[in-house]
Amino acid sequence: EDEINLISIFCIYGNARFCICKDRDKSDSVELNSQPGSLILLRAPRNNNENKLRPLHYIDNITSERYSLMLRQKP
Repeated sequence: EDEINLISIFCIYGNARFCICKDRDKSDSVELNSQPGSLILLRAPRNNNENKLRPLHYIDNITSERYSLMLRQKP
């Protein structure tokens, strides 16, 4: 039985640009709201067949000290 994996990122304090992208070259980047008080939810692969669906992301343009809490479920 597969479990649904979820990545939860709670943005607590500070400013930065949080983006998801298609590959490690940051192709087709899309910025998500990462202001303090926001929650970003990303679906993680549920099994080995879905590894290509892994949500690639990055943070840049950090303009101040930043705190976030990231929770990842493991099967």
